[in-house]
Amino acid sequence: MITLCQYTTNILLDDPIDDSLMELEKILTILYTLSSDRHFYAFISKIFLGGLWKYLSHPPVSFHYQDGYQWRSTDTSNNNLAFPTVGQSGQKYVRTCRSKRSQAEALPDPSLIFDEL
Repeated sequence: MITLCQYTTNILLDDPIDDSLMELEKILTILYTLSSDRHFYAFISKIFLGGLWKYLSHPPVSFHYQDGYQWRSTDTSNNNLAFPTVGQSGQKYVRTCRSKRSQAEALPDPSLIFDEL
């Protein structure tokens, strides 16, 4: 129930939802178990679906009808209309949460890995 309160508070205060806490998945699990109590189920479903509607873009962004976006570019840029440099070669990898492991300081030689594989 704490998850429902946090989610409802985030919706009402226009706070972003932290996806690493898996709030949406927990709420779906709760909704699945509440199917016997129809009134509470309907109330929680309205809050949940209202939040989804609020956070998703309308209409959904589409590549199909925009010139220059029908095929991938050689440097993998413009694969995301909102963030064109995400995934582009030479750019940093984007993460939505912190890494739990530290990265090795001395990486092996790529040609050695290639030869071993």
